[in-house]
Amino acid sequence: MVLGLVYFYGHAALAYRVVPKTQKIILKIIHASLNFAAICCISIGLSAIFRSNNSGNSRNFHSVHSWVGITTCSLFTLQYLIGFLGFLLPRVPEKLRALLLPIHQYIGKLIFMMIAATVISGLQSMMPSNFSNGGAILIWIAILVVSFFAVVFYLLTNPKFKRTDLSSNAINL
Repeated sequence: MVLGLVYFYGHAALAYRVVPKTQKIILKIIHASLNFAAICCISIGLSAIFRSNNSGNSRNFHSVHSWVGITTCSLFTLQYLIGFLGFLLPRVPEKLRALLLPIHQYIGKLIFMMIAATVISGLQSMMPSNFSNGGAILIWIAILVVSFFAVVFYLLTNPKFKRTDLSSNAINL
């Protein structure tokens, strides 16, 4: 789940920022594909978690991590469906796309922050009571994840990295 939510979602969010002179339709496909890969990872992860919890004595939805995580996954899936229908499918009126875009971008950043909270709370719930039994590894993973989130969030919010619409690339499906 970390691979899907952190790596794929983070890179999907940056698709329009890191290659600004690429045709818009190519960026849309890259953005949608990376988000789809994230959804696949989420599905596999949730399936494994429910199977594991249901086969043992564990309960489902017993922690902050589980509730924030399922809320994040649900909101992300809804965001993907609305984004796919609103931006990738042909014949969606340009006025509707213009109305959806700032909402889509805001919700995307919100989901990204929720992913950070989910990952950190999940790592904290895995922290052993004896720090020497893998605790240092989990702390380093947390530091790396937070650093990745900080870099991605900086690139997403800094206007210097915002893609400017090139008239020759403004091809809409």
